[in-house]
Amino acid sequence: MAIINNNANNIKTVMPPPQSAADVNAARIAKQEQALAASQAQASIQAQAVSHDRIEISRQASSVNNAVQAANELPDVRQALVQKASVDRAEHQSAVSPQLLAQKMLFQDNIK
Repeated sequence: MAIINNNANNIKTVMPPPQSAADVNAARIAKQEQALAASQAQASIQAQAVSHDRIEISRQASSVNNAVQAANELPDVRQALVQKASVDRAEHQSAVSPQLLAQKMLFQDNIK
């Protein structure tokens, strides 16, 4: 630091020493890093505030979720029923007319 003495008003001014381009660049980088650290600290504080939020699922939504999971665990084809129907058909115990079968296949909403 250089002290400049002004005799007219008896004022002393403290002036920083002259800086090289490297010193100016280093000071600028230090300020940028300080600003980045402050920004990261603020983001961390905001993240902590958000982490206290929570989500609650209604009982009805929970029940629906359980039902969907149970349905997904069921097999697509129940082999026992397929085998029984095959045996019954082979033994002619369940005679379904082709017309009734076609009607049920084409008009599913009329199934009784």
